[in-house]
This record gives sequence, structure tokens and C-alpha cells, in this order.
Amino acid sequence: MTSLCFIPLLLSLTFIIFYQPWVNALPPTPRHASPEQLEKTVRYLTQTVHPRSADNIDNLNKSAEYIKEAFISSGARVTAQDVPITGGPYKNIVANYGPADGPLIIIGAHYDSVSSYENDQLTYTPGADDNASGVAGLLELARLLQQQTPGIGVQLVAYASEEPPFFRSDEMGNAVHAASLERPVKLMIALEMIGYYAW
Repeated sequence: MTSLCFIPLLLSLTFIIFYQPWVNALPPTPRHASPEQLEKTVRYLTQTVHPRSADNIDNLNKSAEYIKEAFISSGARVTAQDVPITGGPYKNIVANYGPADGPLIIIGAHYDSVSSYENDQLTYTPGADDNASGVAGLLELARLLQQQTPGIGVQLVAYASEEPPFFRSDEMGNAVHAASLERPVKLMIALEMIGYYAW
């Protein structure tokens, strides 16, 4: 008779040992940026489509297309916003995640790079830090947002024209984007030269 008392205990222990509901419940897989993807984007922007200054519209358009394809691959709702300035066409590339209405979080990075005259000669910078690093971060955020839909609207924006001759003017891509917004903005983060301290 006493051995029958152990049957419920044995069944309980069997359930605990073999099913372990609290142990088998796997925690969510951590989401991390991929150093390889970050480097791939920086290399593409600094080597394949270099220079990306205002006077190199073909390379800017190739950069915009690369960014657009990465955003589309992440499952975003993607639009190209015209930036109506002399020498264009320039395009902001806008990726939307989460709800289509309500407040927004905006994270942006410009994809153009600077050129300058030194000793009466036009020179181009590779634009690795300023700002291929910011674009690489933006595309990694897109990849990570693909894994989990945010509960608030998120816009990732690649801005076309930040460097001179557009700097501090209404022709900057971010100024054009800001003027077009119809939703309230909770937060804006600019990914600017984020690779500066990476080495």
C-alpha cells in the first residue's frame, strides 16, 4: 500500500526530469551586429562606389540603390524621397518598421562623403568614418529589426546630402526629410562617424 503512495511522486519526478518545462524554454536568441556585415558595407561604400561627393551623382545613386536593397531585404516598407537640389537627382532612402501611424523613432545616417580643394586640386576622402560607418550601422539595425517588429514606428533614413555644399542649408537631406514628416517624432538619433573610436 505504501508503494502506491509513491506513484504520484514518481510521475511528478518523471515529468520534471523528462519535460523540464522551465529548463527547455529557451531564452530568446541574442541579437548582435555582425562585424562582417559592418565591414562589408564600409568596404562597398569606400571602395566600390568611391567617391560619394555631390559631384559624383552616379556613385551616390549606386549607394542609394545598395541601401534600398538592404532595407527591402530586411522586410521594411521602403520609399525613396526626392531631395530637390541643384545637380540632382538626390534621394533619401526611408525604411519604415512597426505601426504605420502614431509616433516615430527616427535613426538616420548620411551616405555622401566630402570633397575639398587642396592646392587648387580637387581631392576626395574615402568617407569610411564620415559616414560609411554610420550607414553600416543603419543597415545592421535594419537587419536586426527584421528579427522583431517594434511596437512603435521606426524609420531608418539614409540621407543624400549632408556634406558641403549642402551642409547647414535647407538642401540637406535630413532637412528635407524633417520638413516632410506628418507624424510626431519621439526621438531622432543621427549615426555620424560612429567608427571613429572603433580602432
